[in-house]
Amino acid sequence: MEKRLMNNVGLKILAFFVAFMLWIMVVNIDDPVTHKTFSEIPVSVINEEVLANAQQPQTYQIVDNTQVVDVTVTAKRKTLNKIKAKDIIAIADIKELTLDTQIPIDITINGFEERYDSAQANPRNLQIKLEDEETKRFLAERGYTRYEISNYARKEKACVHNCVYWTRENYVGFGLGASSMVENVRWSNVRTFSDYYSLPAGEKKENVHTLSVEEQMEEMMYLGLRMMEGVSGEKFAKTFGCSMEKIYGEVIQRHRALGLLEENGDRLRLTDRGIDVSNYVMADFLLA
Repeated sequence: MEKRLMNNVGLKILAFFVAFMLWIMVVNIDDPVTHKTFSEIPVSVINEEVLANAQQPQTYQIVDNTQVVDVTVTAKRKTLNKIKAKDIIAIADIKELTLDTQIPIDITINGFEERYDSAQANPRNLQIKLEDEETKRFLAERGYTRYEISNYARKEKACVHNCVYWTRENYVGFGLGASSMVENVRWSNVRTFSDYYSLPAGEKKENVHTLSVEEQMEEMMYLGLRMMEGVSGEKFAKTFGCSMEKIYGEVIQRHRALGLLEENGDRLRLTDRGIDVSNYVMADFLLA
């Protein structure tokens, strides 16, 4: 009986199969496949020359804060524990531009090729806005210069309202729903005609909010950076009694290293590249 069992090939195969399955189970229990999300992975754009060399040369501006993405990696737990954010490369190839607005984001992980199941960017596409270089040249040739992210004007003809708003000067709005700011107090007017017409002048306000010092600092930075002249360090220090670097030194250093901010005398301003990703830069100046 014992001899027959030892010589039974089928039984040996079955035993080997059972042992193999047990090994697989142990391995997966000890090192299961799972996932991990890495935040704020910067997206690099390649083949930008495709736009510059087109019949009608264009530039682009990244919109919707898609210049950084979250990346979810699926792999065995031991592999995931070794992956660092700096290993993850997010690439958007201009050659794959579709609908003139979006580019698929491709993810690779340096040093871990074929050791992970998947790597997915969220959002999956880089959203861009194309700008016609000919339009810029047309305006420049006629004396129009860019004084604010989305506005051009001839010398000394910039919109006073825009400049007052971006530099946080006092202003009062008239009419339904109009906004105002005076001495760091913001409010808006009532929005229905019946209320606006019937209420006394001093009672047409709603959503009255007195800005905290932190909110004032935030506004000076993210509104002021919309202006091509940037934000004055001297004005910041005079207004708040401390230097811009003391409050925002780390943020300024990081974006300067990325080529998104630069200093021009006393002023901190966006570079041309910084203008393309201005929402991303400005969001970093929120203190909350």
